[in-house]
Amino acid sequence: MPSHSSPRVTVESLDRFRENLRSLVAEKAKTLPNLRYCDLRIEVREEKGAVAENGAEKGS
Repeated sequence: MPSHSSPRVTVESLDRFRENLRSLVAEKAKTLPNLRYCDLRIEVREEKGAVAENGAEKGS
């Protein structure tokens, strides 16, 4: 099965997207006359894990 990798989102990439996201939300907010408050939150988390028993990879 071929592996398909998509571009990774990192904390550093969020810094590049910040101004675009801010302007996108501001433009959309202008079209919503009853909007009182808008909060955009994005979480980026990376985790790695490995399991071994007696020095050998543990099967599942």
